[in-house]
Amino acid sequence: MNSGWTGKVMEFLTYATQIVVLNFLWIMGTLAGGVILGIAPATRALGRLTTALFLGEPSTSLWRDFWSTWRTHFWVTNKYAWPFTVLFLLAGADLYAFRVAALNGWSGTGLLLAPFLIVTAACVVAYAYLHASFLRFDDSVVATIRFAFASPLAFLPTTAAILLVNLAFVMLTWQVPLVVVLIGFSVPIGFSVVLAGHAHDRAYGGGFLEGDALLAQAHESWTKRSAERAAYADRMRNLK
Repeated sequence: MNSGWTGKVMEFLTYATQIVVLNFLWIMGTLAGGVILGIAPATRALGRLTTALFLGEPSTSLWRDFWSTWRTHFWVTNKYAWPFTVLFLLAGADLYAFRVAALNGWSGTGLLLAPFLIVTAACVVAYAYLHASFLRFDDSVVATIRFAFASPLAFLPTTAAILLVNLAFVMLTWQVPLVVVLIGFSVPIGFSVVLAGHAHDRAYGGGFLEGDALLAQAHESWTKRSAERAAYADRMRNLK
């Protein structure tokens, strides 16, 4: 019983440590790409490692696995993600215009804020589906982008969950800025990709790209544990 309790504590510490480390790695990966070109590959690496973590098979070498994914897929990820980069830049410009208008006391500033909120919310959700699809599919640029933008409407419950997770962290970091430094990126981004991936798995049967040993092992372990839990539940029902 004691060893089981100790094991749970160690598992929790592993998860907590990895989430904090992944947050710093995402920030470093974003800065290493000059921010604009760094966000997409950093998010891809973060999504991959967070997915493995929540499947119960955390990476044993976060630094190596993160930067390997970042370097290997740097240009191809930006090739797929460029529409989101443009939209995020436009949303940022709109937010800046809103700030200038508000400081100068202009009327109708709310009209500038509405497009920012709508575009940002739509992009955040579609971006999560994009990075979840990177781990599972190998389609063309056009097909992948179209799928990313269509997925929020196809998986409405998951879309709502992604928005709620991000909204909760925006509100939390607004009150406690230190959260941004520790987990303010890895949790909302990582959770969003994991949630989007679960939606894909339920709809299309699961499975990751061939050649990704980390996620293949994680998926195998998850499937085995799920089968064991199902068998245990059946035994409990039979006992009743």
